[in-house]
Amino acid sequence: HALIKGLRAAGVTVVNLGQVTTPMTYFSIHEMKLDGAIMVTGSHNPPEYNGFKICVGKGTLHGTEIQELRKIMEKGPGKPVAKEGGLTTHDIFPSYLAFVQKDVRLPRKLKIVVDAGNGAASNFAPHVYRTLVCEGIELFCKMW
Repeated sequence: HALIKGLRAAGVTVVNLGQVTTPMTYFSIHEMKLDGAIMVTGSHNPPEYNGFKICVGKGTLHGTEIQELRKIMEKGPGKPVAKEGGLTTHDIFPSYLAFVQKDVRLPRKLKIVVDAGNGAASNFAPHVYRTLVCEGIELFCKMW
């Protein structure tokens, strides 16, 4: 919520996808023709910290680009904007699922194990594999 508030205060129009997986975030950039994306994630951090996956255009910031962003942030707030950015919500999962169904062709029915690690994939991966007509065994598919 703080990220959305800060982006809107800077004049950015935000499309809130809600809880999604990393592949769904990247898919949304292409599908919705977005200028970028930021995903709040805690997947590899200690429980008290969140992290960000930041995309500018279709690329993900990393290495020296992250350090440049840090320098910009350390300078503090920029010039005030005349108008707060807008906010909409969008459920990307139906489009993502349709894309997967169209793009993935299985040679036969597969028996698979889905281990979602009690993360965001818990709400999506089992449904994707059932839709692809796979027999699935679900492990750790409940969000914490």
